[in-house]
Amino acid sequence: MAVGAQSVDILFLVVREGLTLGLLGVAIGVAGALVMSRIIGSMLYGTGATDPLTYLVVSVTFLVIAMLASYVPARRAARFDPVVALRWE
Repeated sequence: MAVGAQSVDILFLVVREGLTLGLLGVAIGVAGALVMSRIIGSMLYGTGATDPLTYLVVSVTFLVIAMLASYVPARRAARFDPVVALRWE
């Protein structure tokens, strides 16, 4: 913000980075679960190892949590006064 970025830009940047990491985590997790589906299938009760609804619900839940976890610090960073930060340094 000290070099001209708007608070919306800071907010978007931090949330985008958090969601990128969240999407990467979901992709790795789903791929790993599909690879390990035979082992996982013997441990589950009442659902299959490749149940698409379960994968969808868990993936969306994880992405919502990742978005919230990145939004809170992003909002805090966007509200911070750059003059105060520069004086503190």
